[in-house]
Amino acid sequence: MAYTLEQFSADCHRVLTAEPGPEGRKEVCALVQKACADPEFVRQYLPENGPERKILYEDPELGFCILGHVYHGAKESQPHDHGPTWAIYGQAVGETIMTDYERVAPASSEQPGQARPLRDYKLTPGDAYVYNEGDLHSPRRDGPTQLIRIEGRVPKPKPLSLLVPATNTLDESERALGDSVSLLLGDNLRVLVAPSKHYAFSFRGRRFLVLDVHDGKMAVSCRLGDEKNRPIASIVRNHFKPAPGRYQYHAHSDGHTFLVRGANDEEVLSIRYASPAKIRITGRFHLPWLSEPIAITSAEGIRWPGGGLAADMTVSLAQQGQGTVDFEPSGLIQILR
Repeated sequence: MAYTLEQFSADCHRVLTAEPGPEGRKEVCALVQKACADPEFVRQYLPENGPERKILYEDPELGFCILGHVYHGAKESQPHDHGPTWAIYGQAVGETIMTDYERVAPASSEQPGQARPLRDYKLTPGDAYVYNEGDLHSPRRDGPTQLIRIEGRVPKPKPLSLLVPATNTLDESERALGDSVSLLLGDNLRVLVAPSKHYAFSFRGRRFLVLDVHDGKMAVSCRLGDEKNRPIASIVRNHFKPAPGRYQYHAHSDGHTFLVRGANDEEVLSIRYASPAKIRITGRFHLPWLSEPIAITSAEGIRWPGGGLAADMTVSLAQQGQGTVDFEPSGLIQILR
């Protein structure tokens, strides 16, 4: 009889309830091997035309999740761990070359981490490996592959300190703005707005970023997406929570900058409270109804599906008063109240 997802998830729940630590994970690894070796399980839950990433099951009590991955071509990841949790990779179809690493220097808000490769090995159909907290690894797939991945308990939101200005002294260009605040999207797309305790951004009326300022301290709220607009994490007033199966994303703050980095140390979000008159923003923001994320970069300004605004320009909205900075597909920018 074929192994079903219901049986698989129930078996994982039973094992992890009895032994949530490394020994229990070894038993779950054997269950992953069983699922990967079952042709009917693979056919049903990892179809050849399936998506690159799909959550098959999320345990409401223990918090672990089972994901299916179907890669239609070559795919490679940089060295990473899974943040505060653990993972199991199981190969169902194709071959993965996995590299284990030794951590040489940890990542910080200022620079990416450093790692030294230790060994390479193959995952072939029916193989599965456990990666405990802090275990650095990088998979490489040279052709189509299908696999099962289990991620451990969803961590509680990580609180980071509220942001304060890096300096309270305004430079000459900021003083020249008069009674305006510069919202710098990337390096050279400048949006001037009226001073407020609440700076919000929306696309077609749907908010994707909110910055609240109270007593000189800033709180960030948004949802982040990857390059295909799949959810990465949510941030609610500086409480960072990665999406299920996305625990390789980490948040840092030096008190002035809220920074999120991914598995290969690429920067996913940077909010810098430079001064009371200047806030710099880059990032990829998730709106669930869009095919691509709202992307703010140093080189390209702001981009959305089908359009955007170039980096080298200044838009003054200060005369429109306080409200939400709204972007329309046509390129129109306005304040919504």
